[in-house]
Order: sequence, then C-alpha cells, then structure tokens
Amino acid sequence: MDYLKIKYGNTCDLGGTIFTVPNNPFFYVIYLDVDLGVNSYEILQEGREDGAKNFIQDLTKVWKKYTFTTVMSEFIYDAVSNIPLYDTIFVTTKLDETNRAYNFKVNLNDWVTENVCSVTVEFTIDYSIKYGCCSNERLVYTPCRTCSTFTVSGFIQYTDAIYTDPIGEDIVNGTYWLIMDKFGKVSLYQYTVTIRKSNVVTPVWTLVTLKDNSTLLCFTYLTVNWKFYFDGYYWYHYSDFNSLTDTGTQILVRGASLPNTWVQLYKSTDGITYTAVSGVTRSDVFAVSGIAATGLTSGLIYYFKFLMYDNNCSYGYSSITTVVKL
Repeated sequence: MDYLKIKYGNTCDLGGTIFTVPNNPFFYVIYLDVDLGVNSYEILQEGREDGAKNFIQDLTKVWKKYTFTTVMSEFIYDAVSNIPLYDTIFVTTKLDETNRAYNFKVNLNDWVTENVCSVTVEFTIDYSIKYGCCSNERLVYTPCRTCSTFTVSGFIQYTDAIYTDPIGEDIVNGTYWLIMDKFGKVSLYQYTVTIRKSNVVTPVWTLVTLKDNSTLLCFTYLTVNWKFYFDGYYWYHYSDFNSLTDTGTQILVRGASLPNTWVQLYKSTDGITYTAVSGVTRSDVFAVSGIAATGLTSGLIYYFKFLMYDNNCSYGYSSITTVVKL
C-alpha cells in the first residue's frame, strides 16, 4: 500500500450518518501520504502503598503510541479533525498492517497558507493490561450471556404481510416479533389486538425495550436458526457469516459475532472434521477485515464455521456455510 489508510465508523448513528445497518456497517476511509516512523510506549501504573511503604500494583497498562506531523488541505483537515468523535478506528500502514486505533488525537499546529495547514496526529494501538494478583476486591465478574426464556415467534421486515396485516395472517395475540424497519434497524415488538364495543378489531404493535443488555434471543423461524443480541437500543444478528470472498489465493471470510468476543475460524472439506484457520481474531476485526483462509485447493467444497468466546464464556459455534474454491 502506498498510503496510510484510516478507516473509521461508529457503533451507533452519529452526525446524521447511519452506521448501524445490520451485516453491512458503514465506514469512512481516508488515505494520507505519510510515514508513521518509530513508535513509542506509554505506561500507566496504579496501586497503593502497604504498611512498609512498598508499592502494590493494582493495574498496569501499556500503550504502543504513534505520532506523525504532515500538511493537508483544509477540507482534509475538516475530515481528520472529526475522527476522534468515532469509537471504531482502524489504521493500515504502508506495510499493510492493520490495527485498531485508540486515543486518537488531532492537533492543528499552524496554517502554512490560507488553505493548507500543519497537523500533528497521534494514536495508540495494542494496549495491554495487567491486574494485581489475587485482588478479589477489584475483580468484577461478568456473567455469560444466555438466551432469553420468553419466546420470539419470528424475524420479519416492516413490509411483510405479518406486520402490515397481522389479522389477515392470523397472528397469535400476545406474541413477540423482531421487526426490521426501513433503515435496517431491528426492534422487538409484541403484537396485541384491541376490540372496541362496535366489534372493530385493531391490531397494535408495542415496542418492547429490555433493561438487561446481556439478554440474547435465540429462535427458529422459517427453518433458520436466528440469534440476536441487544445493545440497549436495537437488536443485531450474530453467529452468522457476512461474506466469503474468493480472491484467487485465499478466501476472505467475514462474519458477525457478539461484541467484545474472540473469534476462531474453522474449515473442513467433508463437513465432519474441522481444523482451525490462522489465529484468534477480535469480533470487530472479524466483521470488518475478516479472516483469510489460505492453502485451499481449487474445485473443492469447503465448509466454514467459527467459534465465539470471551475470557470466561463460550458461545459455541456459528452456523455452517459452504463455498466452492475457484
């Protein structure tokens, strides 16, 4: 790659831009003709002194920091200066190495001409955290997410007859449905009917908002096993593939896992015996950059699935998909 690539988006809609289309998140991309140069490291240590004035470590955090200064036109600066507003930022170097960027900062140094300015950009990647040993009073247990006990009847779109004419479709009163609106956002609704004195039956869809973000919805609709997670506002499909792209030398696999989980991709030629592909990848990287399956044989059918887990929870395997290697 001949340029530094900055790809950025947000986990919720921002500034009039819709970033949350299911399975197809929107990102801005900027290319800059700059070199990152030599990186540095920043270390944060937090703790306390014991009775003998010895420092007891509670937390140590290490950042890998990059800084570069360049000149850019005013309209490029307008875009770059807004990047810190976004919570999902990926930087790809000229060596084609991609990392997620944190603590992104943009500082205007001076105006070189009326429309050209000098700008310093800094960000960190690859942070590591170490906690003090056996500090139970600071250990926060996060329970594993589990599927909800209430029943969801199906996943439909706002244009489906079930939503537009539930009475004509004989929808059962009191049932729950996940419904995708015209913007691609999915919400949970309960269907009820109201009968007036004149025997007029009025269908009502009532929005259901859950307070517990750890709730998962797992159900089967039209022979498809659906799995959704709740982010506090909308529902998002996970445990499925977004795309499989055959580039000739490899198949690039992208998919949707639960947020803040690790993903391990597996492949098979018979659908029975699977082997792991490459290393473990974060869920956000898997959705955007994907995992490359290499060393494949042309003409063979390959089966793919992925495992989802975090530090103390396993969420099992995804659905299985197949592709013929060209």
